[in-house]
Amino acid sequence: MHSYLIVLGALGFLMCEPAHAQDRAMELASTLYGRHVVGYQGWFVCPSSPESGGKWAHWFRGEGKTADDLRVDMWPDTAELTAEERCSTGLKTGAGNEAVLFSSLNSKTVDRHFSWMKTYNIESVALQRFVSELTSSRKRAQRDIVLQNVVKSARTHKRAYFIYYDISGIEADKDLDILLADWERLWKENAIGQAGLYQMHRGKPVVGVWGLGFTSRAGSAKAAASLIARLKSGSGAAPPATIIGGVPTRWRGLSGDSKKEPEWADVYRSFDVISPWTVGRFKTPSTARTFWTDRIVPDMAETSRLGIDYLPVIFPGYSASNLKRKASEPNSIDRDCGRFYLEQVAAAEKFGARMLYTAMFDEFDEGTAIMKAAEPQNALPVDGGLITPDAESCDTANDWYLSLAGQATRMLQTNRRGGQ
Repeated sequence: MHSYLIVLGALGFLMCEPAHAQDRAMELASTLYGRHVVGYQGWFVCPSSPESGGKWAHWFRGEGKTADDLRVDMWPDTAELTAEERCSTGLKTGAGNEAVLFSSLNSKTVDRHFSWMKTYNIESVALQRFVSELTSSRKRAQRDIVLQNVVKSARTHKRAYFIYYDISGIEADKDLDILLADWERLWKENAIGQAGLYQMHRGKPVVGVWGLGFTSRAGSAKAAASLIARLKSGSGAAPPATIIGGVPTRWRGLSGDSKKEPEWADVYRSFDVISPWTVGRFKTPSTARTFWTDRIVPDMAETSRLGIDYLPVIFPGYSASNLKRKASEPNSIDRDCGRFYLEQVAAAEKFGARMLYTAMFDEFDEGTAIMKAAEPQNALPVDGGLITPDAESCDTANDWYLSLAGQATRMLQTNRRGGQ
């Protein structure tokens, strides 16, 4: 019944759209099969932004007055931003220009990001929502503003989207109730389904939960199982959902980054879609190939046997020296002019992946962003310890990784047409 009502709402909204737009929009949001999903943090805040509390978020530490306060390793390309989108930093680039940033609270900027997604054929967006922030009225208000921006831009550019909760920072089992209450509230307030493009899969709305079962995250297997069951069955105003589990890399054997209690085996296998976290687990194109053969292919075989879908995570590179205060370790996973990312795409094609998740669209903290980034080196703030996406001077354009992401989408579309 709930799924039927959601479809009716989508149809009602799309009645004024051209027939081809109606068909494409409905088809986009109907399934994860053949979809390329990008993670969208949407967590960058400038002191001048509404609801900011006069504070930076994620760009700088504290007041953010010097390059030493930076917590990102990459810098966005801001050339296309209008004056009202630009946040002053007080820093100068190597070329002598003012170094400016953007805020995810600005609806025009989020809309620009979604226009790029449309241009480069990125079809579905997983909006990150951190449970630890939802107890703060100021931070929750920020998260809600970003969500409103995403819903509006998804409608404008006909992109599908869904909520992906991250439990990082929770301290106890009871904190998982915050997630459930928030999910119910968003449905009660019609905050997520109103655009008619909320991502569906297996006839139900999609919700992701990242972090359950990691050795570095709180939460018992009993509490995790209860949360998944309640999300699956529907709770309050929220309909029954299809659950994506962002799980440890070694979920299958309860080793490595996974908790070891045997109850976790059943928890992992209760998800509708399993998406093991692979960022940082390999560092070169050759080790990416080996990882897929040794780790992901057996994962896919196991989930296929169980009737569970598998959402592989791919990423373009990694750099978090400013975030981790390790100035000696920039560009720790080199992008290799795009070859590192493309090797993962090729493996996904070879082994018949039915869906893909790129981490991430806008993650500048850990240097995994695929959106337009500043090039060349003199476009970056002086003495910030920042890198360009391809630090080894590959002469790539600022939209190179968006283009590669579009190739990944086309690969999935080809596989879908071929009956994969």
